[in-house]
Amino acid sequence: MIFKAFGKTGTFIVLSGIVAFTSWSCDSPNNVANIPTEVSPTPSPEALEAFSQEDPYDEAIQLAADLITETNGILSQSELQQVTQGWEEAIALLESVPASSSNYSKAQEKLPVFRSLLERTLQRQASAPSSTYSPSSPSNTPSQETTPASFQVPIKRRMGGIPIIDVTFNGVPAFEMALDTGASNTLITQRMANDLKLASTGTISATIADGSVVDLPITYLNSIQIQDRVKADVQVAIAPSMSVGLLGQDFFEGYDITIRENSIEFNRR
Repeated sequence: MIFKAFGKTGTFIVLSGIVAFTSWSCDSPNNVANIPTEVSPTPSPEALEAFSQEDPYDEAIQLAADLITETNGILSQSELQQVTQGWEEAIALLESVPASSSNYSKAQEKLPVFRSLLERTLQRQASAPSSTYSPSSPSNTPSQETTPASFQVPIKRRMGGIPIIDVTFNGVPAFEMALDTGASNTLITQRMANDLKLASTGTISATIADGSVVDLPITYLNSIQIQDRVKADVQVAIAPSMSVGLLGQDFFEGYDITIRENSIEFNRR
């Protein structure tokens, strides 16, 4: 497949590694120390000792998993500030795991990973838009989001097996876009941004195939439309090296998709 998406592993690769968003993948929380199943009305010293062996490792791991899920999308500065606070809390939880805990060594291994993810979030926060964008829609742009029960679009051609379809942006038809059901966010080309006269409102950090980090511009679309389906006020990234844009789940979320030989059908769940 050409496209891979943010998922449990937190990885997003676009067009054979032209753009790759990466993050650490959390393992499943381990069980906490055993706690007696029967405790007398007045806890015994042994029971108190068992309770004292509980540690916040599981909570830290679960919080990290939630934070990675939250940051899969493109976030505003205020949203990233909340994620930053979450990483600070997760780090504090790991630091509080007692040396007597069976999870202590794992907590020490996770600490540098969490700190690295905190630093990455801080970098994104510094370059993200400071406020939510409120578009002023052109007269030819649909101003209201619509979610029809079903709709379909013809497949124009395929690129590496990926369907290419026509999509309307800001009321302007029609731009070729690749559709992969696994992709989480919409990316547009620089040419599309120029044609639509879209200005960058910030940047997002991305890791390309050779491992180096680059910044991609982000901008807002008043609307994305296919047939009667309209998605309003969508934040997207601009990928200068891409020749065809990528239509992501931020447009078709909530729909089941059937890819046929010559068309794609969307049916609302």
